[in-house]
Amino acid sequence: VDSISKALHKCGYQMRGFETMYNGHTGRKLSAMIFLGPTYYQRLKHMVDDKIHSRGRGPVQILTRQ
Repeated sequence: VDSISKALHKCGYQMRGFETMYNGHTGRKLSAMIFLGPTYYQRLKHMVDDKIHSRGRGPVQILTRQ
């Protein structure tokens, strides 16, 4: 945490990542404390469209409905 705080301070931000933010529509200052920090997003390898499966014909088992 200390190394990240020092890096933020070195780049001109506050040491703990809290910054004054302004509303983009009105230009008014936001009254909340806002933390800026890295966020990690990961795209899943599978998509729902690839996993959809259906069956058209044939007998259905009562127990599993398959």
